[in-house]
Amino acid sequence: MVPETLAPVEQAVFVLCQASAFSRAEIGEFFGRPEATVQQIVHRVRKRVDER
Repeated sequence: MVPETLAPVEQAVFVLCQASAFSRAEIGEFFGRPEATVQQIVHRVRKRVDER
């Protein structure tokens, strides 16, 4: 299962992006990461999900 293969931060970022009204910039602020990093995490997770 994909969620089991994700780091905790990847799981949290992906869920927040998919199931909340928070912007990627806001999510980045929560985790102390730039918006571009949040976007990259989401991209990588989606790629993993699509590969399964």
